[in-house]
Amino acid sequence: MKSLLVSVVAAISIVACTKTDVSPFIDNSNPDWIRLATPSGGEALNVAGNLDSTLFVATMFKIYRTTDQGRSWTLVRDRNQGPNGVMVRNDTVFLLANRGGNFGPAIKAASNVVEFSTDAGQTWQKYWHRTSGEPTKILNQAHAPDGSLYVVEDHSTPINSISSYVNPSTLVRQVNSETKQVTFPFKHIINAIELDSKNRLYVAVSGDHLPETNRIYCCDHDKPAFVYVSKNTLL
Repeated sequence: MKSLLVSVVAAISIVACTKTDVSPFIDNSNPDWIRLATPSGGEALNVAGNLDSTLFVATMFKIYRTTDQGRSWTLVRDRNQGPNGVMVRNDTVFLLANRGGNFGPAIKAASNVVEFSTDAGQTWQKYWHRTSGEPTKILNQAHAPDGSLYVVEDHSTPINSISSYVNPSTLVRQVNSETKQVTFPFKHIINAIELDSKNRLYVAVSGDHLPETNRIYCCDHDKPAFVYVSKNTLL
């Protein structure tokens, strides 16, 4: 990362918004999952970092940071365009601006780094460095150290030949040739998953569930954005 900083020494620093809000939405009642909620943003598009130290959540237009396990949140980036993505490598936070791209069958990813921060989002600099090895983040898969793979499965119900209702996503764990359902009892669109160093799974979601039709309604950006964190390693 040091060589990158040398190459962008002339970049213009962008001062982030640093408004901190207390969140009343932490839900620890489930035996397996903690639910975190940002003050606003409506849909958590992805997550980066670690709940025990510093965790970032990207919504469509905002990036939030918490350093106290979700009890309070600091708005560290607020853009007038989206989607936002966030990625942490060593001491650097990257702001990603695209979702999609040619990454293989059924792979969803965030790419196109536009800004980076070396002070946990206090300030941001334009990212001018463009190489074939530019940071890219796979969103709908997470590889565990034991060789297993967590995968998001999307579901929909056709309305006609050109449109469908979006149904709640599910999670599976692939071990060798065996696929097992992960117990995730919450009804949302799953936008991204990530494992931390303790092999806890983070699930960034959006949308409200309509039980009568099993549809997902999305999204009011003035409402909280939710992230679920497994309390233990998922087996």
